Amino acid sequence: QNLTRVPDPMRGPVWQLLLGYLPTKLERREATLKRKRNEYFECIPMYYASADADRSEEDQKMLRQILLDIPRTNPGMPVFHSDRVRSSFERILYIWAIRHPASGYVQGINDLVTPFYVVFLAHHLSQGNIEEINKFDMAEVDPAILDAVEADSYWCLTKLLDGIQDHYTMGQPGLQRMVYRLQGIIQRIDQPLHDHLFRESVNYNQF
Repeated sequence: QNLTRVPDPMRGPVWQLLLGYLPTKLERREATLKRKRNEYFECIPMYYASADADRSEEDQKMLRQILLDIPRTNPGMPVFHSDRVRSSFERILYIWAIRHPASGYVQGINDLVTPFYVVFLAHHLSQGNIEEINKFDMAEVDPAILDAVEADSYWCLTKLLDGIQDHYTMGQPGLQRMVYRLQGIIQRIDQPLHDHLFRESVNYNQF
C-alpha cells in the first residue's frame, strides 16, 4: 500500500519521534513521557502560578499579550472555545516565554502550538481523526488526557523552536540568514530571475 501521509492514528507519535521528543527505542517511551510530563507540571508553580504583584512589569505585559492572542487562535474550531483548552495554551505559552527570555513571547508562537495540540488531542480522543475532536465537550474530557496533551505540546513546541529561536529574537538574525541563502540559491539556479528582481529593486526581505 502506498502512503501519501502518516495515517491518522500514528500521526501524534510520529511527530513526537521526528522532533526528538520520543526516544526511538520503544521500551524507553513510556518512562520518557512520564518523566517529561512531570517535569512540565513542576514548571507551573515555579514559573506560572504567581500573583501579578510578583511578576515583573515586562512579564505582566507579556501575559496580557498572550491572553489577547489566545481567543484569536483558530477560532473556527469549537475546541478552541473551551476555557480548559485556553488555560492550557496560556500556561504553555507563558512558561515557554519565561524559560526563553532571549525571545520571550512573540505573536504567532500561539499558532505554532495549535497543530501539536490538535493532533495530540485527536490521538487520545478519536484515533487521530482531527475533525472528530470538535464533537467532544472539553469540560467532560478526562483531565489526565488534557494534562498529557498540554505537556506534550509544550515540549514539542520547545523542540521545534530550539532550532529557529533566532527567528524571534531582536533583529531576527535567523530570518536574515535564510533570506541571504535564498538570494544565493536564486542567483545560482536562475540568474535571469535574480537580475530581474535586482532591476526592479525587489528586496529579498520582501519574501
